[in-house]
Amino acid sequence: SEKLKVSDFDLSMVNEFDHYLKQTPWNNKGDRMKLTSINKHHSRLKAVLFAAFKEGHLHRNPYQEFKLSFPHAKREYLSKEEVNRLRSLDLMGNKTLDIARDLFLFSCYTGLRFMDAQDLTVRSLQKINGADYLRIDQGKTDDRIEIPILKPAAKIIDKYDDSFERKQGKLLPLLSNQKTNKYLKFLAELAEITKPLTHHVARHT
Repeated sequence: SEKLKVSDFDLSMVNEFDHYLKQTPWNNKGDRMKLTSINKHHSRLKAVLFAAFKEGHLHRNPYQEFKLSFPHAKREYLSKEEVNRLRSLDLMGNKTLDIARDLFLFSCYTGLRFMDAQDLTVRSLQKINGADYLRIDQGKTDDRIEIPILKPAAKIIDKYDDSFERKQGKLLPLLSNQKTNKYLKFLAELAEITKPLTHHVARHT
């Protein structure tokens, strides 16, 4: 087989590699690779070429000019009317269901991922120019962000002032993602929401 030097790689060669991945069957049935698999192969080569560029073996990383394409992901979200139905449910004093609902609604109002919301502490509350904000370092991206606290989110925060978690410095009640999603499925049935309801839906609502 022909050997290639790292220094030989340019944009045209990356384009040829992309064409090869898209056109070559990967099994005996003749199935072609899905876009996510193609991107994984590109990511591996991109990492090698980036290292070569840093070490001076390449004058330019060809991936600076090559754009990966990604499949369009359908993001489920709730309508305002569906959120109102969920919020107005009479849960007959069921505290666990109430907590699961509050965790979901809180992320609707803040856009926070489940773990980022669970990681919030009293110190996350900040006054910026006289207004209440949440200041956090996102676990997934390590980006520092500041989120204005809307009135419905503030009500949820105030609701748990006397909770065990608040006394430990946590802002919200603690519940596993798995259990939260389990209870959200039940809440969706009560609210007559036919969409598959998970906590992740809150970020897109």
